[in-house]
Amino acid sequence: MGGWRGDGLCPLCRPPVYEEHIRLASLISLWTASLLERKTLKDARSELESVQRQMRLQDDLFQRFPMNFVPPRLYQGYSTSLLRQDTTWDENTQREFLTIIDEETDRLTQLIDNMLESAACKAKPFSSSSSLCAWMR
Repeated sequence: MGGWRGDGLCPLCRPPVYEEHIRLASLISLWTASLLERKTLKDARSELESVQRQMRLQDDLFQRFPMNFVPPRLYQGYSTSLLRQDTTWDENTQREFLTIIDEETDRLTQLIDNMLESAACKAKPFSSSSSLCAWMR
């Protein structure tokens, strides 16, 4: 037992280890490491592209914000005009004012919703829980 290792095989019974086997194992190891690194880099690139798309969408949203924004004072002006006691409005004018208030309120609500979703995407850039985040992917 003096010359035996702990593997249970006598030195004469062990299969020979050739230099080619060592080189092949080394090559397989390097190739596997390279594949894993490539996968990691590909995933990182995909995440980076996703963040860049989100940032472009947010920039676009905030650049267009002033063009889409109608000051709430406009709505107040129409509603205050309708509530005035010193004048009467015909039915067509009343309907026109109420339609404007309704349409502009919908636009303002959509604009605020988009801003909130954009902020949620910025806070959690890799989340696909909101529709805006999912659309950007």
